[in-house]
Amino acid sequence: MLLPLVPMCTEASTSVSAAKAEKTVYVCTGPNAKRYHYSKKCSGLGRCSCEIKKMSKAQAIKNGWSTGCQKCT
Repeated sequence: MLLPLVPMCTEASTSVSAAKAEKTVYVCTGPNAKRYHYSKKCSGLGRCSCEIKKMSKAQAIKNGWSTGCQKCT
């Protein structure tokens, strides 16, 4: 017997939609990095000596990258 496919987690779907609406930013994980960037090609990230990570703006601010780049934000 086949059961119909019915979404069981409507809250999760709503959360995913809200997450997609949030702005994505890029941050350098270097010890002196303090800013988040809207563009991965920003010249400010060109000086990054470590890894460049993609995350939400809220997550970046929560983790210490509290200021936007003056060049790309």
